[in-house]
Amino acid sequence: MPRTEVDLLPTQLRFIRSTERESLYSGAFGAGKTRAVCLKLVSRVAGRPEAREGLCRKHLVSLKATTLRTLLEP
Repeated sequence: MPRTEVDLLPTQLRFIRSTERESLYSGAFGAGKTRAVCLKLVSRVAGRPEAREGLCRKHLVSLKATTLRTLLEP
């Protein structure tokens, strides 16, 4: 599997490395929340074809406009 290097903020790195069953990442606009959540999701399912993860937002428009774009575009 190809590897990509990504620069992360310390708070993003702590969130991604967290092994808690549930974790919360909050912050102001532009704090990197969407990017951190997408990276954590990808890291959890990588190499595990049986894995299932949920990704949701309050409004479908927000999910499509930001979260899915961040997840699917390099």
